[in-house]
Amino acid sequence: NLETKEKARINLFIICDVYCKTSANTRQVALMKSFPKVNSVLTIAATFRNYIYRMRRRIRTLIAICILVSAALGWIQYYFIHNTYMLYQKQSISEIKDALMLMEQNMQLDMLRSDLINKIQERILSHEKNEVTKRPMNFTDLVLSQRSTYLIASNRLLQEHEVQYIVAIKNLFIKFSDDTVANIAGSDQFWFGNASSSEGQYGLTNYTLTRTLKSNTGLPVLCELQTESSFTVLNWNSVLIKKLSGLILFSCLLVLGVITLFYITIRNFIKQKKIAGLKTDFVNNITHEFNTPLATLEVAITTLERLNTNFNADSSFALSTIARQSKRLQSLVRQAVEFSKPGEEMEIQVAPINSNELIDNILLDFKQSHEEIVIDREQKHGNVILVGDPVLLTTVINAILDNAVKYGGNKLSIQTAINEAFFSISITDNGKGIPAKQLKMIFDKFYRIQNDDTHNTKGLGLGLYYAQQIVKAHYGKIEVNSKIGEGSTFTILIPLK
Repeated sequence: NLETKEKARINLFIICDVYCKTSANTRQVALMKSFPKVNSVLTIAATFRNYIYRMRRRIRTLIAICILVSAALGWIQYYFIHNTYMLYQKQSISEIKDALMLMEQNMQLDMLRSDLINKIQERILSHEKNEVTKRPMNFTDLVLSQRSTYLIASNRLLQEHEVQYIVAIKNLFIKFSDDTVANIAGSDQFWFGNASSSEGQYGLTNYTLTRTLKSNTGLPVLCELQTESSFTVLNWNSVLIKKLSGLILFSCLLVLGVITLFYITIRNFIKQKKIAGLKTDFVNNITHEFNTPLATLEVAITTLERLNTNFNADSSFALSTIARQSKRLQSLVRQAVEFSKPGEEMEIQVAPINSNELIDNILLDFKQSHEEIVIDREQKHGNVILVGDPVLLTTVINAILDNAVKYGGNKLSIQTAINEAFFSISITDNGKGIPAKQLKMIFDKFYRIQNDDTHNTKGLGLGLYYAQQIVKAHYGKIEVNSKIGEGSTFTILIPLK
């Protein structure tokens, strides 16, 4: 009989659903061709599989982008810190040079060079020519070294940087009247300073002193003295890092903060996707469980419709109401499945709609469950034929009517009119009204108006969200005006063509 066939169809539907999840693609294609009812289930399953794949790919892409951005930010911070380090180093070198040149002035370095030339004059006068040219002289001065060490230790800047100061004799040439030339000091001989080496890292001054001396024979001897002062800094890192410690700490905290924000964002993104997946599974399970009692109810309604000849007017009216609401419930189950498809636009089943008949049926069903509510109907047009999904549009109007009653409305007014290229349905209530700052948020998913009676008002905050999605799917729009204590007016605009 019809009931047995319907149960068999439902069982086959469930078996095919399980079978398709565990079989190959070729078997799925064969099932889709053999059983059209399974086609929608397979389509939804394929949609979810593709969605999961895309979500994983998006998460991997997001993680890669976060890593690249963090690496780029870290490199930029390193670049700025390095440039700042070099700038501080140049500034410190300039300050050290100024301090050392001031120290040379205090030591009267020019006079010390003249004294050195006088020592050479004494040697030339007291020694023969061959003895002067063949045996180099040692000009290292320990007294001057101790003096320079003391002056450096007494200078805070030089002591902090651990500066090593060197004055070296680069060359000391003497030229006799017979054109004999000799370098009696050798090359780069250490003269004085607080370091043992003869050459520093940074040059300070180069000086050449030329003077004509006399030999022991009375002939002139040309003497040329070349000196160079330089210095080396041993304590660069500790001094400059101490100066840059604030900048380095700020940069590290900035990079760490960005990485933390990226981590929190990705974690919340993954968590939200898991919640969305749980929501989808819940909707699928609930709608799947609804199919069996709905199919049984449809069989019972069909059986009663056969016996309709024996019913009176009230029974026939009740049966037609049950049949209409059963079909609407089946459509709502289908809508729930469609809404749960991730990343998919809503599909509507377009059909011609008699506007007067649509509104009349909605109000007829609504009055049966809300007998205490007063509803006024105002119509400023003749019969209008709309193009859209009658079940979805019924859902929109019912959602607005239900909200009006939930939030204190006991007198409703429905006004339909033709507004330029749109068919408008305005629903006005005398409820509590909506605060102005919440008007933009009432169409958000799961949002509920915040007031003292929120917990006592049933609902999930999905009605107006789905209503807006349905109206958008019909290329229309929904508007709202409200005042606290006076009520609200929702206007639905559906294109006429």
